[in-house]
Amino acid sequence: MTQVETAARRSNVSLARRAWNIRRKALQMGEVQGQGYVGQALGVADVLAVSYFHALNLRPEDPEWEGRDRFLLSIGHYAIALYAALMEAGVLPEEELQTYGMDDSRMPMSGMAAYTPGMEITGGSLGHGPGIGVGMALGLRAKGNPARVYNLMSDGEPGEGSTWEAAMSAAHHKLSNLICLVDFNDMQADGASTGMLCAEPLAEKWTAFGWFAQRVDGDDIDALVAAFDAARTHAGDQPRVIICDTRMCKGGDFLEAREITHFVRVEPGEWARAFPARFFQMGMAEQRMISAAAGMAREGFIPFATTYAVFAARRAYDFICMAIAEENLPVKIVCALPGLTTGYGPSHQATEDLAIFRGLPNLTIIDPCDAADISGAVPQMLAHDGPVYARLLRGKVPDVIRRHKPDYEFRLGRAQLIREGGDVLVIASGIMTMRALDAAQRLAAEGIEVAVLHSPTIKPLDRETILAEAARARRLVVTAENHTVVGGLGEAVAGVLLQAGVAAPRFRMIGLPDEFLEAGALTTLHEMYGLSVGRVAQAIKGWL
Repeated sequence: MTQVETAARRSNVSLARRAWNIRRKALQMGEVQGQGYVGQALGVADVLAVSYFHALNLRPEDPEWEGRDRFLLSIGHYAIALYAALMEAGVLPEEELQTYGMDDSRMPMSGMAAYTPGMEITGGSLGHGPGIGVGMALGLRAKGNPARVYNLMSDGEPGEGSTWEAAMSAAHHKLSNLICLVDFNDMQADGASTGMLCAEPLAEKWTAFGWFAQRVDGDDIDALVAAFDAARTHAGDQPRVIICDTRMCKGGDFLEAREITHFVRVEPGEWARAFPARFFQMGMAEQRMISAAAGMAREGFIPFATTYAVFAARRAYDFICMAIAEENLPVKIVCALPGLTTGYGPSHQATEDLAIFRGLPNLTIIDPCDAADISGAVPQMLAHDGPVYARLLRGKVPDVIRRHKPDYEFRLGRAQLIREGGDVLVIASGIMTMRALDAAQRLAAEGIEVAVLHSPTIKPLDRETILAEAARARRLVVTAENHTVVGGLGEAVAGVLLQAGVAAPRFRMIGLPDEFLEAGALTTLHEMYGLSVGRVAQAIKGWL
C-alpha cells in the first residue's frame, strides 16, 4: 500500500467516526421528540459525513460565505439528518440539540431556510431541489464563482416530473458544477419505493438524460469517497449524479428490525438500546445506584438516577445526603410513584418523601403536575448546578395546565397563577394542581371563584409569588398536595406566611393524613383520603 493510500484509509476512518457522531446526534434529537424521521438520518449519515468532511468547501463560522459549496436538502423531512451534520461540522451549536422540534427552535422538524444557518433551501414537497439546484448552478457560473451545488434528494423524487425537467435542463446547460445525491433506501411512507413507482434502472435513466451517473453502496465510506472524487474530477461538461444505496436505520438495530421505518415512534425504554453507554442498570441496589451516580458526577458527568420514590427516600437517604447533597454534586434523582399514586400500600407509597428531603441542604425539590411540567423541567434540571430530587408521574401523563394557561412554561423555582378567582386561593403541586383546577371549574358552576397557584418547585419555594397572592383580598387560602400534611407543601407555605406576617383570614391544608395508608384501587383510595376532585371541591366549599 502506498503512502497516499494509507493516508486515504486513515482519513476514511475519521469519516466513519464523523458518520457515527451524526447518527448519535440524530438519535438524541429523536429522543427529544420521541418520534421522527430517524431512520433516514441513520441511513444517510455516511453520505453526509463524506459530503461535509471530504467534499464540501465551507466555513462553519460563516454559513453565508460566498465561496461556499451549496448543499441543498430537497427532502425537507430529512432535516434531522442535516441538523446533525451541521452540528458535527460546527455550523450549529450542539447545545441546541435539545430544542429540536420545539417552539421557537432554529431546528423545526422539516427543514426551513429562514430558520436554520446552513439550510440553503426550504424543502418538503418533493422535487424542488433539482430545479433550484439548476438555477443556483447557472447563477454561480454566471458570477464566475467556482463553487459547486450539491442536491440531496430521496428515491421518491424520481417519481416527480419536475425532477426530470431539471435533469434535462441541467444537461442542456452543461452544468458540471451540479452534483445530485440520490438516497436510495427503498422506503416511502406507504412501503417500498420500488413497489410504489419503480424508477429502475435509475442510473441508466440519468445517463440517458445526459448526466455522469454512478451507483454506489451508500453505507461504504471508501466507495462514497471514490464516487465523490470521481464526480468532482470528471472531465466532461455534464452534471453529475451519485445514487447511494443506503440501509434505513443503519446502526440502530432496535429500529432496523421494524418492517416500517419511514417515520418511527420510539418508546422511552428503547433509547437504552440506542445509547447503551448512557444507561447503567444497578439492579435492586439503590444505595449502589446513588453512590455510582455521585462517582460519575465527580468525573464531570451529570447523572440521572431513577428508582421508586420510597426507595430513594427511605433506603438511600444517607447516601444522597453524604455522597451527593453535602458535596453539592449535580446528580438528578428522578423517582416514580410519589405520594398516593400506587395502591400497593405503605411499602410503595412515598407519602413522606418531601418531608424527608426538604431538610437536606443544597437539594432542589420538584413536584411536577403534568407532561408540560416534566418536559420543561428536564432541561432546567440539567442546567441547574446542584442536586435535584424530582417526583415523576408514570404512564401516559396528560397535558393539563396548558388547557387553562396556553402560554405556560415550567420555570424552576417559580410558582405561577394558572387560574384567577376572588373567593379562594389554592396553592398546589403535582397531581393536586390537576385536581384543584378541575375542582375550581366545578365550583365555578356554583358561583364560587377559585384561583389556582401552581408551585412545582417545593424547595426553594417561590416566597415572593406566594406572599403576593396570599395578600390579595381576603381569600380562603388552601394548600393541596399529594403528600402527608406533615412536612410538605402545606407546612412550607404556612411557614412562609407566618414569617412574613401575612395573616390569611383562613388557612387550610388538603393532603394525606399522618398515618400509613390502605392498599387498594387508586380511585377508591383518592376518594377515601380526600384527593379526588369531588372531595377537594367538597372540602373547599365546606370551609367557606
